[in-house]
Amino acid sequence: MPATQSLYEVFPHQKADLLTHLLLEFSPEKNGIIFLRTKDGVHALKNQLISAGLPVDAVTGTTKPVLRDRALADLTAGRIRFLVATEAILRQSDLSQFPLIIQFEFPEVAADYLARLESAEEIITFATREDGNQVRKLEALINQLLPPTRSETFAYDSQPKNAPSSRNSAGTNKTQSKPLQHKKPKLKNKGPRRKTGRTRKR
Repeated sequence: MPATQSLYEVFPHQKADLLTHLLLEFSPEKNGIIFLRTKDGVHALKNQLISAGLPVDAVTGTTKPVLRDRALADLTAGRIRFLVATEAILRQSDLSQFPLIIQFEFPEVAADYLARLESAEEIITFATREDGNQVRKLEALINQLLPPTRSETFAYDSQPKNAPSSRNSAGTNKTQSKPLQHKKPKLKNKGPRRKTGRTRKR
């Protein structure tokens, strides 16, 4: 049976909050793996989820095999609910036993998504407006549209955080400085006048 797929569109500054919200709403029996691209991102997200009271662990490409296998065993046994990981773990371990895959960030290799479709029961993908091209490429790869999904209990922001604006308070693009062609040229300082040695007639 094909995996159930959903796409959550959210501003970048709310991605971690939305994920935390969704995980807290899931039933206690629901567990899975959350994929990110970078090691720093993995550890930052792990810390936020732990702060929210979620039993999680993290592995990256530099994690020792014995620790990686222990984390996967903890996830299988239910001692943790979610494993935050980089893409490298996909190529190092058999993940077919984990029904839920969460793409917190788009996969570096789009073909990895196809591999997850074959084993997972559900795939959740997070996307921002900047990910539009990647969404279309992924949809072309799987030959279907990813249905956009919204959480009815999450407070979405209506605008990006600290959105830059090119307009001033008057609503125009004009600035207070004058164009260069309208500025008056500065007079050069010619210094003190030279004495010629001439005397004024009395």
